[in-house]
Amino acid sequence: MGIGITSNIADVGGLLVNTDGEAKVALTPTAIKSGFASLVAEKGIYPSGVREIQELECSADYRLRTENDNILFSDYPVGTAVNSSIFTTRLSASQTIVMGSNRYELNSSALTTINSGSMLKTCRTFQWYKANALYAEFCLNWSLDPVANWFAEWGLYNATTAIAAITDGVFFRVTGGQFRGVLCNGSTESYVDLGDLPSTAQEHDFIIEMLHDGAYFWVDGLLRGKCEAQNTQFAATAVQQLPLSVRTYNGTVIPAAAIKLQVSTLQVSNGGADMNRLWATARTGMGGGGYQTPSGAAALPTANWTNSAAVAMIAAASLVNTTASFTGLGGMFNFGAPAGADTDFNIMKYLVPVGSTLVIRGVRLDAFNYGAAVATTPTTLHWGMAIGATADTLAGTEDLVGVK
Repeated sequence: MGIGITSNIADVGGLLVNTDGEAKVALTPTAIKSGFASLVAEKGIYPSGVREIQELECSADYRLRTENDNILFSDYPVGTAVNSSIFTTRLSASQTIVMGSNRYELNSSALTTINSGSMLKTCRTFQWYKANALYAEFCLNWSLDPVANWFAEWGLYNATTAIAAITDGVFFRVTGGQFRGVLCNGSTESYVDLGDLPSTAQEHDFIIEMLHDGAYFWVDGLLRGKCEAQNTQFAATAVQQLPLSVRTYNGTVIPAAAIKLQVSTLQVSNGGADMNRLWATARTGMGGGGYQTPSGAAALPTANWTNSAAVAMIAAASLVNTTASFTGLGGMFNFGAPAGADTDFNIMKYLVPVGSTLVIRGVRLDAFNYGAAVATTPTTLHWGMAIGATADTLAGTEDLVGVK
């Protein structure tokens, strides 16, 4: 039996309540009479209902500490081919990876062959730091209800093949009815049960917040669990740099269903450290350098550079004003000595893919005259850039001509 709270407005110093019967309480503004109050933040609520609470922190100058998120990697699959300049694939026993409809599909061949697998991982590795969190994010789903002897693992981890045991990492794991968050330090695993499996054949958002000594695991914005490193280990993993990886594989017994694993948007970011990196530098680290075409186009170099061929062996161009002789953002080219009236020749063109922005921070040119010496007529070369042309020509009226 509870004790009711009533309004004591008529009493001096009496307790006040609002119209809902809730007590009106305020901390005293008098310092010598005050108790102690601490600012905390709720990180999330576990499926059990337990709240994860952390204290806020201030600097020595009484300023509340804040963090900056630094995006280290971001990929949204466009086109039909895996960008081999930023990803590597590992395939075992005829499993395949295809790309389309804005997703990578692992085990697209729908095999139940034992010890078969397919893995997609970044060529780049990502470093964690003691005082800052490293975040790995995925949009992912599986095609059929998970069964025994079928595995799916995604996160930050090292594995030599699509079916080899993970040696180090922090990752989600699904097999049969198990859904776990796993830490692996030098092949020694710790894990936390993450509760019910997310629904099948629906896209879900997965986030790993990796710390020096453990990790939080989030699904669709809800905190599912925290796994801490064993007290005999110095950190969550035995190495400090890990690639972003996704894989599915069959065990040593044939699974009852051929399940495909589909993953879309992938991202890695560092929280806390102010890295002071230029955005162009960050984009280059994601594979967005001008020396290669972006995802969605063929992952090829953009320089006109024939392998093992000197410049003299490259087919000479017949220079004209209205059509570029070469395609790319540089490289090697040659042409015969022009004759006749002065004109601007359209040497090289490059069409920036739709949706992308090309940033040019400098241009360097080396030119020389080779072959027979020019005895009487000097050769003078002027170079320039035409930016924003509406057609492959220098004769248009909308060319924006740069330095010449």
